[in-house]
Amino acid sequence: MRLIAGAFLSQLFFSLNHMIILILGSIVAFYLLPTDYKLLATFPAVLMQITTFIFIPISRRFLSFIGHRLGFLTGNFCGLIGSFCFYFSITHSSYMFLITAMIFFGIHQSYASFLRYIVADNKPCCRKIQSISIVISASILAALIAPTFIRNTQDIISISHFSGTALILLAVNIIGLWSSFLITNNKHHDFETNYYIKWSDLKKYEGFKKGVSLSIISHSSMNMLMLTSPLAIIGCGMSVGDISMVMQIHMLAMFLPAFLTGIMIQKFGTNNTLLFGIMFLAITLCLFIVAHSQANILYFQLGMVTLGLGWGILYIASTGMIALCYCPCEASGIQEKSEMLNVGFSGLFAIIAGYLYSEFGWLPLIVTISILVAYGFLIIISEIYLTKPTSVKMVH
Repeated sequence: MRLIAGAFLSQLFFSLNHMIILILGSIVAFYLLPTDYKLLATFPAVLMQITTFIFIPISRRFLSFIGHRLGFLTGNFCGLIGSFCFYFSITHSSYMFLITAMIFFGIHQSYASFLRYIVADNKPCCRKIQSISIVISASILAALIAPTFIRNTQDIISISHFSGTALILLAVNIIGLWSSFLITNNKHHDFETNYYIKWSDLKKYEGFKKGVSLSIISHSSMNMLMLTSPLAIIGCGMSVGDISMVMQIHMLAMFLPAFLTGIMIQKFGTNNTLLFGIMFLAITLCLFIVAHSQANILYFQLGMVTLGLGWGILYIASTGMIALCYCPCEASGIQEKSEMLNVGFSGLFAIIAGYLYSEFGWLPLIVTISILVAYGFLIIISEIYLTKPTSVKMVH
């Protein structure tokens, strides 16, 4: 119980920090850069993803070596350093401080990405999905708080715009640092007894390929649309306030399935639950086509809701599939490679999305995402009809 409480609070403070940085990072960079370099406004966010990708194997092995509590304490401490740098980037109008902040936030994210796994690894098979759902549900609170938090704190200090938000963000990371002490400091298995997993070994793990593929598809689709939707909304003549409202609705929808996915898997089975998720993504694409063609904010809102629901269902169900495919001594290697693939491909597709939208417009972007969604649909259908359905109705 203490482990779940600690992981829940760590996830809450990480998600709050992460959402604020995602909303403000590009905006702050845009204001800091000279006119000729405004195109680099999205670079800090991309750098954060690259840093996360690089540090994922280091973070996972560090967690195995020194234990969960000290490991997540290290990650949260990096988040605290990042928040200091973010504050100084605003108060001193320094783009380099912002870049430094994003590097530390990327390291923080590399540790936080394993919170859901360390809880699942300590639960029997029949309770893994539920424990993952509890941890991820913390992000619902963060989604409720983050946009309101920014609106109410951005001008409380007269030094500069958003300096108040950055200062309060420091306090959030200090509390997040404290939450690490609630996590039990077990190594789960000694570092030396963890088997080294080669990339070529992954094919023997049943459910890994499908779980990771669907996780990549859900993350990549969401990243591509989250990156370009604000640009599309502005392009349709709508306001920044419309963007804020759409993004808050989307963040809520992303983590709402945390309460439902475990129940859905128990009732309908894993494959049918995954099918629900992929269908939500397909509906999203239809809504975004209509939203852009009619310049209608309602369709953008509905599209972001279905995008969030689809991502949430696929994210939780695919994580559960991965968590069920390895034995305890293989956890470090499997989780490390799963997160590397997920972050690497979703970051790559985020870069592709920016290029497609800026060079070719909205429709080629939607076509590209449609190919990903169609591939995910084929994976699930082939699993349903060519193999026995996967379910977590297991007795431990």
